[in-house]
Amino acid sequence: MAKMQFFFKAGQYRLFEMTYRNRQTESLYLMGCGIEKCRPDYTFGPVNRPGYHFHVVMSGEGWVEVNGVRHAVHDGQIFVVKPHEVTKYGASHTNPWAYCWITFGGEKAPYYLEQAGFPEGVNIRDCNTDPADFSSLISDLLDRTELNLTHDLWRLGVLYQFLGLAIRSGSGAARSAHSEYDPNDYVQHGLTYIRNNFASMKIGEVSSSIGIDRSYFTKLFTQKMGISPMDYMILLRMREGARLLAETNLPVETIANMVGYTSVQSFSRIFSKHFHCSPRAYRQQSEESRVHLECPEGELLPLDE
Repeated sequence: MAKMQFFFKAGQYRLFEMTYRNRQTESLYLMGCGIEKCRPDYTFGPVNRPGYHFHVVMSGEGWVEVNGVRHAVHDGQIFVVKPHEVTKYGASHTNPWAYCWITFGGEKAPYYLEQAGFPEGVNIRDCNTDPADFSSLISDLLDRTELNLTHDLWRLGVLYQFLGLAIRSGSGAARSAHSEYDPNDYVQHGLTYIRNNFASMKIGEVSSSIGIDRSYFTKLFTQKMGISPMDYMILLRMREGARLLAETNLPVETIANMVGYTSVQSFSRIFSKHFHCSPRAYRQQSEESRVHLECPEGELLPLDE
């Protein structure tokens, strides 16, 4: 997707506003978007409008006045106009701003905005990602303005992308203030990831795949499972290694590689710790005498589903 560059002359803009009532969802919906290069001293308001108006300043300077309090704003910052706030804003006289904007509403809009770093009382913050990423999405929206179901759904998808980018560009503290995910959900996802990747993964990949701090995930996992993620990964490797030893004639070196060990010595050492014998001795035992590792108590996903 090409980056949107502000080669507009002062006073030029592109605009799309949705005034029809055929919303595909009441939880989140697009109301309008645009990009604008303002003339010197151009002002808008005071207004009190419905919807959430999200502006990303691409270049230049200006000011925003919310409920009578004025703030200076410059390129690389974001300002938001919220419903029922009396707002006025304007461009600098010497260095007028250019910005892209998107307006949205819906039941989930306040929550998404808070996750993006705009809780109650906050209207301005720095944009901690490339502002052109936002303008690129807006430019794409402005190229697809037809009022039909196909484009309705496509625009809704871009709105979600825009808000995802906004959340990513916010401060870590604001993004982590609330979460819709229960701690058990993180454990469940972690279990699934380890079960599907135990033979080739590194343990740090688990929390990264979920998007949370490694120490926090380890704490949640250990509390729920009674075993750490690392020990759970090793448990699965040992169980699979034991199965391959019992059911195949593959060399021990091959089995070690298949369950995630480049060194047969490392595999044998850990295997002996769990089964109280070497891999070769385990293979020679009868089924009745072999040790079988138990699932950790509280496991959420059966291994043989």
